[in-house]
Amino acid sequence: MASSVAYSPEWVKSARQSKVNTLLMGGGFLSKERRKLLENVWDATCYNLFGMSEMFGPIAAECTFRDGMHYRNDYLFIEVIDPVTHKPTQNGEIGIAVYSSLWQKGFPLLRYWSDDFISINMETCKCGSSLPRLYFHGKMADHIYSQGVYVFPEHVENILFENGFIGDYKVKISNEKVEVLIESSKTNNTDTIVVQLTKLLSKRVEVIFLPYGALNYSSFGNRFEITQDWRK
Repeated sequence: MASSVAYSPEWVKSARQSKVNTLLMGGGFLSKERRKLLENVWDATCYNLFGMSEMFGPIAAECTFRDGMHYRNDYLFIEVIDPVTHKPTQNGEIGIAVYSSLWQKGFPLLRYWSDDFISINMETCKCGSSLPRLYFHGKMADHIYSQGVYVFPEHVENILFENGFIGDYKVKISNEKVEVLIESSKTNNTDTIVVQLTKLLSKRVEVIFLPYGALNYSSFGNRFEITQDWRK
């Protein structure tokens, strides 16, 4: 469902009249601003989940503190590997997830190299659990690495949403320019978005407005369309 429909006054009214008080999200990244928007629309608490069909479905979920998703490390061993050096990252650093199953009920995998960018926090959570916490950032094909920093669609989405844009979007990156395609009407926040996205992407950004439904985005598509190597 397009964001323009999902957050229309009619749908917001229906959502608020429902008895839903908890939202369990999965299937992709959950940005900070999208979580806030969903909670406001539904007047419900939003929790993030993480899973993979190659293993055994859901493997991690947030606790009430919602600071990372806990997973059972006696069932699943996850390594976080630097995609360039292929060496393990430090606690909390971003890298590629490499999965190994540790129980007989899941599909047997040994050092399965995924395309998931994650980070892991091994410190005890505020909830008291000592289970490690996983943070999903994005996919290998849907990121850029610029000026020594990983940039994912969630960073773009946070900027768009906090400036009032809730339609679908796509970032087209080439050697010459960066175009941010947004399904939305033009507003006074455009200049602010250009400044913030230019700083984020380290290159001048042009924002192009499209009619709702023009991008025909699916949850399995990439937000970034990259035609150059941004590794620096």
